Formats: sequence, C-alpha cells, structure tokens
Amino acid sequence: MMKIEPSRCLPLGSNETLLSVEINGIENCSIPVSSTFDISWKTDNSVSLQDKQYNFVVFTMPNTVRFNGSGFLMLPPEVKLPFGFKFAPDQMRVLFPLYLPQSKKNQSTFQIKPLLAGNFTLKWDYVVVNEDGKITFSSSQAITIHNL
Repeated sequence: MMKIEPSRCLPLGSNETLLSVEINGIENCSIPVSSTFDISWKTDNSVSLQDKQYNFVVFTMPNTVRFNGSGFLMLPPEVKLPFGFKFAPDQMRVLFPLYLPQSKKNQSTFQIKPLLAGNFTLKWDYVVVNEDGKITFSSSQAITIHNL
C-alpha cells in the first residue's frame, strides 16, 4: 500500500519573503477544537523606515481565541491600535511592535488556541505606519484553518 503524505496547508496572498510564518500543530489545514498550534515568524526588516514611521507584525483572527507567548500586544475588536491606525477593527489583533528598542526585532513565537468549531482565518501582515496612523506599507498573507 502506498503511503500518501498529508498535503501542506499553504497561505494565500503575497509570496514575498519580507515576513515568513511557520505554523506548527495543524495537519491538512485542520485542528481539533480547543487544540493549540504554534506560530513562528521571522522578518528581514528590509523596509527602511523614515523619521516618524513605525513597523509592526500584525496577526488577525476571530475573537474566540486564547494566546500564550510574550512580546506582543493583544487587542480585541474595536480597541484602537497604536498611532490610531485602522486595521481589521472587527477582528482580534496581535501586534508585535518592531520599532520599540525592547522588542524582539526580527522573530518570535506564540501559540493560538481557537475555542469554537468552524473555519478560522488567520492573516498576517508586515505593516509600516506614520505618526498620523496612515499605513504607508503593508504586505500580507492568510490561511484558513478548519477547526473541527
């Protein structure tokens, strides 16, 4: 009998290498309800910032989740983001502020635990904003995970 390897769950969107994300703990884009999966991300920070510009790695997802990790801000729907920039206001947002001196500048890992069954869309972006909250650069990808 031939062994069939599980298909990889690949993100939709840009194929840029500015922000690479690895998702561990899911198979064939599926995960049991209340199971945890790991997100590891890495950026090369190749976008040069001008004066009064600030960069973030942002993950967005449905509100019915729990997190484990450090070095990020967790902002529920409708909560204002730093500098007042508008980004997925109806979603849970996890922000890694890369511009802060104490930030892990180019990589981190955290865990997500979805709490409800159904499709779960996870989106990630590398975002640059100015002091007025205007997004001056954004690069994004997304994946849909089936929460069984």
